[in-house]
Amino acid sequence: MKYIKTFESYVKEGVKKVGDTFEFDWLADMPDDVMPLQFKKYRGKTLKFEGSETTYTYYYAYEMLKSDFSTDFMKSLKTLDDNIKPRDVSQLVNKAVMGFDNVFGANKFDTIVSPTSSSLILTEVVNQLQKKSGVANLFSEAFVKNASTDITLDMNKVNNLPEKTYKSVMKSFEKATAPDKPFKIKEIFSAYRKFFHDFIKFNKSEDRKLFNAVEGKKVILVDDYKTSGTTIKEMLKQLSDCGAAEVVIFVLIKLG
Repeated sequence: MKYIKTFESYVKEGVKKVGDTFEFDWLADMPDDVMPLQFKKYRGKTLKFEGSETTYTYYYAYEMLKSDFSTDFMKSLKTLDDNIKPRDVSQLVNKAVMGFDNVFGANKFDTIVSPTSSSLILTEVVNQLQKKSGVANLFSEAFVKNASTDITLDMNKVNNLPEKTYKSVMKSFEKATAPDKPFKIKEIFSAYRKFFHDFIKFNKSEDRKLFNAVEGKKVILVDDYKTSGTTIKEMLKQLSDCGAAEVVIFVLIKLG
Protein backbone atom coordinates (compact mmCIF):
# COMPACT_ATOMS: atom_id res chain seq x y z
CA MET A 1 0.00 0.00 0.00
CA LYS A 2 1.26 3.45 -0.77
CA TYR A 3 -0.06 6.59 0.85
CA ILE A 4 -0.77 9.81 -0.93
CA LYS A 5 0.17 12.80 1.22
CA THR A 6 -0.69 16.31 0.30
CA PHE A 7 -1.19 19.91 1.31
CA GLU A 8 -2.17 21.54 4.59
CA SER A 9 -3.90 24.90 4.78
CA TYR A 10 -3.56 27.38 7.62
CA VAL A 11 -7.00 28.84 6.93
CA LYS A 12 -9.80 27.59 9.19
CA GLU A 13 -13.44 27.89 8.20
CA GLY A 14 -16.83 26.36 8.83
CA VAL A 15 -20.58 26.13 8.20
CA LYS A 16 -23.33 26.56 10.76
CA LYS A 17 -27.12 26.67 10.65
CA VAL A 18 -28.92 29.89 11.56
CA GLY A 19 -32.69 29.42 11.36
CA ASP A 20 -33.32 27.74 8.02
CA THR A 21 -30.21 29.14 6.37
CA PHE A 22 -26.59 28.02 6.37
CA GLU A 23 -23.84 30.54 7.02
CA PHE A 24 -20.36 29.88 5.68
CA ASP A 25 -17.55 31.24 7.80
CA TRP A 26 -14.47 31.33 5.57
CA LEU A 27 -12.24 32.38 8.46
CA ALA A 28 -12.71 30.05 11.41
CA ASP A 29 -14.14 26.64 12.34
CA MET A 30 -16.33 26.81 15.45
CA PRO A 31 -17.68 24.08 17.79
CA ASP A 32 -21.27 24.53 16.55
CA ASP A 33 -20.39 24.34 12.85
CA VAL A 34 -22.39 21.80 10.84
CA MET A 35 -19.31 21.04 8.79
CA PRO A 36 -15.68 22.15 9.19
CA LEU A 37 -14.15 23.38 5.96
CA GLN A 38 -10.49 23.62 6.82
CA PHE A 39 -8.15 21.48 4.77
CA LYS A 40 -6.75 18.50 6.59
CA LYS A 41 -3.61 16.59 5.82
CA TYR A 42 -4.86 14.17 3.18
CA ARG A 43 -4.00 10.49 3.33
CA GLY A 44 -5.63 8.16 0.85
CA LYS A 45 -4.80 4.48 0.45
CA THR A 46 -4.29 3.28 -3.09
CA LEU A 47 -5.89 -0.16 -3.27
CA LYS A 48 -6.35 -2.82 -5.93
CA PHE A 49 -9.93 -3.85 -6.73
CA GLU A 50 -10.53 -7.49 -5.85
CA GLY A 51 -9.85 -9.84 -8.76
CA SER A 52 -8.63 -7.16 -11.16
CA GLU A 53 -5.70 -4.90 -11.99
CA THR A 54 -7.72 -1.74 -11.35
CA THR A 55 -6.37 0.48 -8.58
CA TYR A 56 -8.56 2.94 -6.73
CA THR A 57 -8.27 5.75 -4.20
CA TYR A 58 -10.87 7.81 -2.34
CA TYR A 59 -10.64 11.59 -2.23
CA TYR A 60 -12.93 13.29 0.31
CA ALA A 61 -13.14 17.05 -0.10
CA TYR A 62 -15.05 17.55 3.18
CA GLU A 63 -16.29 15.44 6.07
CA MET A 64 -19.42 15.91 8.17
CA LEU A 65 -21.02 14.00 11.03
CA LYS A 66 -24.54 12.67 10.50
CA SER A 67 -27.21 14.77 12.22
CA ASP A 68 -30.47 16.58 11.56
CA PHE A 69 -28.34 19.55 10.49
CA SER A 70 -26.38 17.47 8.01
CA THR A 71 -29.61 16.08 6.54
CA ASP A 72 -30.95 19.60 5.99
CA PHE A 73 -27.61 20.76 4.60
CA MET A 74 -27.51 17.88 2.11
CA LYS A 75 -31.03 18.67 0.91
CA SER A 76 -30.13 22.32 0.41
CA LEU A 77 -26.98 21.44 -1.52
CA LYS A 78 -28.74 18.89 -3.70
CA THR A 79 -31.39 21.41 -4.73
CA LEU A 80 -29.23 24.54 -4.37
CA ASP A 81 -32.13 26.28 -2.64
CA ASP A 82 -32.16 29.76 -1.13
CA ASN A 83 -30.80 28.53 2.21
CA ILE A 84 -27.26 28.60 0.75
CA LYS A 85 -25.83 31.62 -1.04
CA PRO A 86 -24.62 30.97 -4.61
CA ARG A 87 -21.20 32.49 -3.88
CA ASP A 88 -20.71 30.02 -1.00
CA VAL A 89 -21.68 27.11 -3.25
CA SER A 90 -19.17 28.28 -5.84
CA GLN A 91 -16.39 28.61 -3.29
CA LEU A 92 -17.23 25.25 -1.72
CA VAL A 93 -16.96 23.48 -5.07
CA ASN A 94 -13.95 25.43 -6.32
CA LYS A 95 -12.01 24.67 -3.17
CA ALA A 96 -12.86 20.96 -3.42
CA VAL A 97 -11.69 20.84 -7.05
CA MET A 98 -8.52 22.77 -6.26
CA GLY A 99 -7.78 20.32 -3.47
CA PHE A 100 -8.22 17.38 -5.83
CA ASP A 101 -5.95 19.03 -8.38
CA ASN A 102 -3.26 19.59 -5.75
CA VAL A 103 -3.37 15.94 -4.73
CA PHE A 104 -3.73 14.12 -8.04
CA GLY A 105 -3.26 16.57 -10.88
CA ALA A 106 -6.65 16.86 -12.58
CA ASN A 107 -5.15 17.03 -16.09
CA LYS A 108 -3.58 13.58 -15.69
CA PHE A 109 -6.93 11.81 -16.12
CA ASP A 110 -8.64 10.58 -19.28
CA THR A 111 -12.28 10.30 -18.27
CA ILE A 112 -14.82 11.66 -15.77
CA VAL A 113 -17.90 9.59 -14.89
CA SER A 114 -20.79 10.14 -12.48
CA PRO A 115 -24.18 8.51 -11.84
CA THR A 116 -27.51 9.69 -13.20
CA SER A 117 -28.75 12.07 -10.51
CA SER A 118 -31.02 15.02 -9.89
CA SER A 119 -28.43 16.51 -7.53
CA LEU A 120 -27.55 20.02 -8.69
CA ILE A 121 -24.43 20.14 -6.54
CA LEU A 122 -23.15 16.98 -8.24
CA THR A 123 -23.65 18.63 -11.61
CA GLU A 124 -21.73 21.68 -10.40
CA VAL A 125 -18.82 19.55 -9.15
CA VAL A 126 -18.62 17.58 -12.41
CA ASN A 127 -18.67 20.76 -14.51
CA GLN A 128 -15.97 22.47 -12.47
CA LEU A 129 -13.83 19.34 -12.47
CA GLN A 130 -14.08 19.04 -16.23
CA LYS A 131 -13.01 22.66 -16.66
CA LYS A 132 -10.03 22.11 -14.39
CA SER A 133 -8.97 18.82 -15.97
CA GLY A 134 -9.78 19.60 -19.60
CA VAL A 135 -10.79 15.98 -20.27
CA ALA A 136 -12.79 15.29 -23.43
CA ASN A 137 -14.46 12.13 -22.09
CA LEU A 138 -17.24 13.26 -19.76
CA PHE A 139 -20.14 10.95 -18.88
CA SER A 140 -22.42 12.70 -16.39
CA GLU A 141 -25.01 9.90 -16.62
CA ALA A 142 -22.65 6.94 -16.82
CA PHE A 143 -24.60 4.74 -14.42
CA VAL A 144 -28.29 3.92 -14.23
CA LYS A 145 -30.38 1.63 -12.03
CA ASN A 146 -30.64 -1.98 -13.10
CA ALA A 147 -33.94 -3.80 -13.37
CA SER A 148 -35.15 -5.29 -10.09
CA THR A 149 -35.13 -8.76 -11.67
CA ASP A 150 -31.38 -8.46 -12.38
CA ILE A 151 -30.33 -7.61 -8.82
CA THR A 152 -28.49 -10.42 -7.03
CA LEU A 153 -27.39 -11.41 -3.55
CA ASP A 154 -23.93 -12.61 -2.63
CA MET A 155 -25.15 -16.05 -1.58
CA ASN A 156 -21.66 -17.24 -0.67
CA LYS A 157 -21.82 -14.79 2.24
CA VAL A 158 -25.57 -14.90 2.90
CA ASN A 159 -25.57 -18.71 3.30
CA ASN A 160 -23.05 -18.41 6.13
CA LEU A 161 -25.19 -15.99 8.15
CA PRO A 162 -26.99 -17.04 11.34
CA GLU A 163 -30.47 -18.38 10.56
CA LYS A 164 -32.32 -15.33 11.91
CA THR A 165 -30.14 -12.91 9.96
CA TYR A 166 -30.35 -15.09 6.85
CA LYS A 167 -34.15 -14.99 6.92
CA SER A 168 -34.12 -11.23 7.46
CA VAL A 169 -31.77 -10.65 4.51
CA MET A 170 -33.83 -12.88 2.23
CA LYS A 171 -37.02 -11.09 3.27
CA SER A 172 -35.38 -7.73 2.54
CA PHE A 173 -34.24 -8.97 -0.86
CA GLU A 174 -37.70 -10.24 -1.78
CA LYS A 175 -39.32 -6.97 -0.73
CA ALA A 176 -36.69 -4.73 -2.36
CA THR A 177 -36.75 -6.50 -5.72
CA ALA A 178 -40.52 -6.65 -6.12
CA PRO A 179 -41.26 -5.78 -9.77
CA ASP A 180 -43.95 -3.22 -8.91
CA LYS A 181 -41.50 -0.61 -7.59
CA PRO A 182 -37.98 0.65 -8.37
CA PHE A 183 -35.09 -0.71 -6.32
CA LYS A 184 -33.50 1.71 -3.85
CA ILE A 185 -30.36 0.62 -2.02
CA LYS A 186 -30.94 3.28 0.64
CA GLU A 187 -34.08 1.44 1.72
CA ILE A 188 -31.99 -1.61 2.60
CA PHE A 189 -30.80 -1.90 6.20
CA SER A 190 -27.19 -0.64 6.14
CA ALA A 191 -25.74 -3.88 7.50
CA TYR A 192 -27.36 -5.82 4.62
CA ARG A 193 -26.31 -3.58 1.73
CA LYS A 194 -22.98 -5.34 1.27
CA PHE A 195 -24.84 -8.48 0.16
CA PHE A 196 -26.66 -6.72 -2.72
CA HIS A 197 -25.03 -6.56 -6.15
CA ASP A 198 -25.81 -5.64 -9.74
CA PHE A 199 -28.22 -2.84 -8.81
CA ILE A 200 -26.34 -0.37 -11.01
CA LYS A 201 -25.19 -0.76 -14.59
CA PHE A 202 -23.64 1.31 -17.37
CA ASN A 203 -26.04 3.54 -19.25
CA LYS A 204 -27.03 1.34 -22.20
CA SER A 205 -27.28 4.26 -24.63
CA GLU A 206 -23.59 5.01 -24.17
CA ASP A 207 -22.05 1.72 -23.06
CA ARG A 208 -19.72 1.31 -26.06
CA LYS A 209 -18.43 4.87 -25.76
CA LEU A 210 -18.06 4.36 -22.02
CA PHE A 211 -16.10 1.16 -22.46
CA ASN A 212 -13.70 2.81 -24.90
CA ALA A 213 -13.26 5.78 -22.56
CA VAL A 214 -12.62 3.55 -19.54
CA GLU A 215 -10.56 0.55 -20.70
CA GLY A 216 -6.94 1.05 -19.69
CA LYS A 217 -7.63 4.66 -18.70
CA LYS A 218 -7.31 6.86 -15.61
CA VAL A 219 -10.84 7.67 -14.46
CA ILE A 220 -12.39 10.11 -11.99
CA LEU A 221 -15.61 8.77 -10.48
CA VAL A 222 -17.56 11.68 -8.98
CA ASP A 223 -20.32 11.56 -6.36
CA ASP A 224 -21.76 14.21 -4.07
CA TYR A 225 -22.02 12.22 -0.83
CA LYS A 226 -20.78 8.99 0.69
CA THR A 227 -22.64 7.31 3.53
CA SER A 228 -22.27 3.52 3.55
CA GLY A 229 -20.37 3.59 0.25
CA THR A 230 -22.36 0.67 -1.22
CA THR A 231 -23.40 2.54 -4.36
CA ILE A 232 -19.89 3.83 -4.99
CA LYS A 233 -18.49 0.31 -4.68
CA GLU A 234 -21.02 -0.95 -7.20
CA MET A 235 -19.99 1.76 -9.67
CA LEU A 236 -16.35 0.97 -9.02
CA LYS A 237 -17.05 -2.68 -9.84
CA GLN A 238 -18.49 -1.65 -13.21
CA LEU A 239 -15.39 0.40 -14.00
CA SER A 240 -13.14 -2.44 -12.93
CA ASP A 241 -15.04 -4.92 -15.11
CA CYS A 242 -14.40 -2.61 -18.07
CA GLY A 243 -10.68 -2.62 -17.40
CA ALA A 244 -10.08 0.84 -15.95
CA ALA A 245 -6.41 1.19 -15.05
CA GLU A 246 -6.89 3.63 -12.19
CA VAL A 247 -9.95 5.16 -10.53
CA VAL A 248 -9.99 8.05 -8.11
CA ILE A 249 -13.32 8.44 -6.38
CA PHE A 250 -14.01 12.16 -5.85
CA VAL A 251 -16.52 12.55 -3.00
CA LEU A 252 -17.62 16.08 -2.14
CA ILE A 253 -18.81 15.23 1.39
CA LYS A 254 -18.20 12.11 3.44
CA LEU A 255 -20.94 11.58 6.02
CA GLY A 256 -20.20 9.86 9.29
